[in-house]
This record gives sequence, C-alpha cells and structure tokens, in this order.
Amino acid sequence: MPESNKPAAPCGTVLFRIAQEALTNVARHAKASQVEVHIQCLNGVIRMEITDNGQGFEVDGMACANKKNRSACSACGSASR
Repeated sequence: MPESNKPAAPCGTVLFRIAQEALTNVARHAKASQVEVHIQCLNGVIRMEITDNGQGFEVDGMACANKKNRSACSACGSASR
C-alpha cells in the first residue's frame, strides 16, 4: 500500500486484528483451500474483503455466510482523528 494510503496506527491495528480473526475462523471452520484478502483505501475509507472457497453456516435456518464470500468490512476515519 502506498505510504499516502496507509491507515493511522490504531486503524491499522484494528484491520490486522479483524483479518487475523477472520483467517483464524476460515482455518478452523470453513474447510477452505483458498483465501484472498483485499484491502482498498478510497477517499479516506478503508475496505477489507476476505473471500474463501469454504463452507458457510446456518443459525436458526438462515445462512450467515455465503459459501463463497464471507467478508469483513471496516471503515476508519482519517489519521487526524
């Protein structure tokens, strides 16, 4: 990520922890053979998408994750916050 697009330290830590938890869950539960992590910063908004080819799950008969696309999104404010 270019230096000008890097998030402020607290936001970077939050993104790291979200990705860490999501990847841990994929490894433990999804039975995926592939995982992709995409991070995009546009106009001060950071979007992180984690996609895998594993299995989803249901809670009370409702699918909580699409089999092919579980994602985590996070938006952090600018470095001036």
